[in-house]
Amino acid sequence: MGWEDSFSELAEEYYPGSSKKIARSSSGPPDAAIAPTNDWAANPRTYVVDGNEYEFFSIGDLAAALDRRPGTIRLWERQGYIPEGIRSPSAHAEKRQRIYTRPQIEGIIRIAAEVGILGEARPRIEKTRFRELVLDLFLELAKKPLSGAVQISTEKRTE
Repeated sequence: MGWEDSFSELAEEYYPGSSKKIARSSSGPPDAAIAPTNDWAANPRTYVVDGNEYEFFSIGDLAAALDRRPGTIRLWERQGYIPEGIRSPSAHAEKRQRIYTRPQIEGIIRIAAEVGILGEARPRIEKTRFRELVLDLFLELAKKPLSGAVQISTEKRTE
């Protein structure tokens, strides 16, 4: 029995130094921890502004809502497709993160669906009206306090 016979069963498997990936069959439903989730609104961050609590969402939440990676959202911000989110409060400037309000994210999702950049068939973003529509959305929301942030304070507001 030669060495070829001893290692023939490994020929279909990954081994150190090989670029071939292991082909694994799934024997059941995917693990919930591994399966992608699109529940972007599950864990809002709360910040107190003018004595009231408001909910905000991270760039990761926006990315999950659009089925993209946070790096793609940052790229879209740099390219002007999405206005940069406001920065979270922090004593250290480098720890301030981009945050968005629920109406901003819901509006971006609606616009992305309208122009067809959600789902399987995704046209190139520059060939859509996405930038124009999102800018209009943010300008409209800017007329409202905190860009339409949802107040979650339990105190009754007098208007």
